[in-house]
Amino acid sequence: MAELFMAFFDGSLAQITFFSLFAAGVFFTLMGFIFGTDGDSDGDVDHEFDHEGDFDHDHDVDHEGGGGPGMFSVRSIAMMISGFGGVGFLIMKYTGNILFASVGGVAFGWFAAFIFILILRLFHHQQGSSLKTKGEYMRAQGMVTTTIPAKGFGEVSLTVAGRTTNNRASSSSNSEIGFGTRIKVIEYGAGTVIVEPITS
Repeated sequence: MAELFMAFFDGSLAQITFFSLFAAGVFFTLMGFIFGTDGDSDGDVDHEFDHEGDFDHDHDVDHEGGGGPGMFSVRSIAMMISGFGGVGFLIMKYTGNILFASVGGVAFGWFAAFIFILILRLFHHQQGSSLKTKGEYMRAQGMVTTTIPAKGFGEVSLTVAGRTTNNRASSSSNSEIGFGTRIKVIEYGAGTVIVEPITS
């Protein structure tokens, strides 16, 4: 077994080292995605309505600098190590030049980490846009288009950021809100709003 292992790496300690770094980087990158890592930017907003019209929400938002993961976050470093080890191993295996392998590995490692950060920040900004939309709903007003029963759901037409949208709605006071009543949103989540009549 040991002979097969060494034969795969041409008996080269440098190849073994590069490949080990690649494997370690891949492992920590995967663990970062599965379990999350400190120092990265992750956001999770969970909204839940029950049949009584109550609204529960949890916020778990962890930001690093508010703009997504940085170059020295755990995931970025793991990706850089993966790129360094993988490319270094390939160059070393086919050229046998450890200096060339090291330089190529460093260059590709930084490049891979940079692309990785761009992708994660793209997702981060998309998530931020989604949260902004939820904030816009909180200022929205509209009209009941399907009567909202005391305990249940109806439908309202809202003007949100200059757009008209129809949403499932429930009453904040567990009192019926009739068709045509002017309302305002006081809670929002999962495409459903909790509303109350506009009294003035």
